[in-house]
Amino acid sequence: MIHLVKQTTLIRPAGNVTPGRRRLADLQYVYTLTAFVSLGGFLFGWDQGVMAMIIADERWLKLMQPVSDWSVGFVVSIYNIGCVIGAMTTGFFADVCGRERTISLASTVFIIGALLQAASYTITQISIGRFILGLGVGAYSAGVPLYISEISPAELRGRIVGIELMILCFGEMVVFWIVYAFYFLNSDDWWRIPLVIQVIPAIILAIGCWTWVPPSPRWLVAEERYECALEVLSRLHGSDAAELEIGEIRKTVSEEQVTTQASWSDMFKGPVLRVTLLGTSIQMFQQTTGTNGIFYYAPSLFKKGGITDPTMANLATGGIGVVLFLSSWIPIFYFDRFGRKTWLQFGLIGMISALVGICVLQQHAADYPHSPANNAIIIFPYMFFTFFNMSWSSGSWTYAAEIFPISLRAKGNALCTASLWISNFVVAQVSPPIETATGYGLYILFAIICVFAFFFVRYALVETRGRSLEDMAELFGIDGSKESQDLQDSSAAFTALLAATLAEGHYIFSQLIVNGKAVGQDYTYIRKNSNTYMPSFPSEVINSPDLRCNKGAQAGSTQTYSVNAGDKIGFKLAYNEFIEHPGPGFVYMSKAPESGVASYDGSGDWFKVYEIGLCNPSTPGNDGSWCSWQKDRIEFTIPKEIPAGEYLVRVEHIGLHEAFKDRAQFYMECAQLKIASDGTGTPSPLAKIPGIYKADDPGIKFDKWNSPKANSYVMPGPAIWQP
Repeated sequence: MIHLVKQTTLIRPAGNVTPGRRRLADLQYVYTLTAFVSLGGFLFGWDQGVMAMIIADERWLKLMQPVSDWSVGFVVSIYNIGCVIGAMTTGFFADVCGRERTISLASTVFIIGALLQAASYTITQISIGRFILGLGVGAYSAGVPLYISEISPAELRGRIVGIELMILCFGEMVVFWIVYAFYFLNSDDWWRIPLVIQVIPAIILAIGCWTWVPPSPRWLVAEERYECALEVLSRLHGSDAAELEIGEIRKTVSEEQVTTQASWSDMFKGPVLRVTLLGTSIQMFQQTTGTNGIFYYAPSLFKKGGITDPTMANLATGGIGVVLFLSSWIPIFYFDRFGRKTWLQFGLIGMISALVGICVLQQHAADYPHSPANNAIIIFPYMFFTFFNMSWSSGSWTYAAEIFPISLRAKGNALCTASLWISNFVVAQVSPPIETATGYGLYILFAIICVFAFFFVRYALVETRGRSLEDMAELFGIDGSKESQDLQDSSAAFTALLAATLAEGHYIFSQLIVNGKAVGQDYTYIRKNSNTYMPSFPSEVINSPDLRCNKGAQAGSTQTYSVNAGDKIGFKLAYNEFIEHPGPGFVYMSKAPESGVASYDGSGDWFKVYEIGLCNPSTPGNDGSWCSWQKDRIEFTIPKEIPAGEYLVRVEHIGLHEAFKDRAQFYMECAQLKIASDGTGTPSPLAKIPGIYKADDPGIKFDKWNSPKANSYVMPGPAIWQP
């Protein structure tokens, strides 16, 4: 089932991209992707603001008949419980299905919840709809920042995550005025319209993330789809930056490969616990410092501040949306100019001042209920959200999304987002009764929490500005820790099983092609093997007989196909795959003894008849420079000078993407051919297999990631027979 959901299509350069050509960074593409997936943020913002005026409207209250302030709070807060669950499950789905497909699935759930709440007639019905809607929004809140942070250049990550927050605030602003406009309809059902309108962008987001948005390059690396990851990075950041970044990503993922299998409990062990506490705490403070306590119940705040006309209170509430949107542009242009800690502390100072102002003005309204000065209450919520938006609104999301090492990022981001939603639930549930009981005491409580948050930021947070996502493990002291070693030991068996499973996805040359046409079926004329074998370098590559035709390759039911000298022979990959590993390809032949090829084990002499290497030797580190890149087969022509007889014909492709770690990958198969020929040539040079490669062979130990020099690649193995 998961295979049907995750993106498995090959990601290749567009038709207008010249193979081997260096591409420049395309920030417009980065910003376009950010803006599109941030429709999830827009819907997040929409549902943050859509209920504020609705739950204060007499027509809605008459229909729903809530029994108390707690019932009204439950309608608002049950949505947050759904968000907690949605955020927590995002970690699993984002790792397994991919970031963009998770957002698409979240949109489907969102649509169901939106339609249910729009069709409700009771508190119970609307609460169920709000809960289901929350599942989708929770997944948005965790999945969208995760995806955006993984496609963003390190130096622009704060700005780009800020764009998502700006679009979120745009949603909050738009929904305020949409609700305000429909508020004047002469209908008891006016509130259903803004609840159902949001289905339209959700449908667009679901389709776009399924069909157009590319997977995260870091997710592709974790899936061992390295060439697809390189292509996505090249589109985003340009060829030069992509090759450097993918090297860093692959190195980090390789070092953390075992911890990728970390359980939820591993998030609370050793140095990882510190990162988890920082991320969950910053998201908790983002909510408990007052933002949604003010936001959800703004009409009530203005009413107790002396603005008693419901229309004016709603109009002032709509102004909050405008302030949120306008102030959200500040971090886009300035957030990355200063440290994360600087912004967060600066924001808290302004937020505390605004909360004090709210308390003073509400007390003034209580003492002088008809004073024109009461209108000044409007200033302080606007001030609060200006300071909040330029700091905590984007800062907490950016920090929580970036501090976890790659292997822990999806689970860490889910935990942090769940912390935010749990805090949101508590604030939404307790704010109405606390305000009823204490008045402006609620805002005094928020101010006290802001003071605690200030000291937390100043003395507990670690500055991350300008650090790449690959630096985070080192920054927080996770690399090489005892905990990592313990986890490695406990996960060794799982890793071995995983490696065997992944090996099944390696290249399999299963179909024989003769003069451009497929003959027989898979393995009709090619010896079937285990399809899981990857010879280790250097031991098995140098010494193992399995290097001849692959492990487990026996003649069995394999048939021998008759061809003529001069025919063009091809070996096509199974499953309509393409070669997407950089590296050379070879064809070797070995004449069978008189007993025939069906009983021949390949222990005789071999000679090379074909090799395919670099089409552009000046850039050997570029995948597109390899002639076999994105081909579905390796083809050669049988030399006319070859003597007649039965032959084992061995095709081989060497993947060099992990050669820098002595982990070059060898994919080989053997076909059985009977060749009719008048040739009398003497093939040479002759070699045994194993024996064609050496431990220090530069063509196998080649490092494509370290900017290799032009014309530096040397083809491994013996020379080609030149009749």
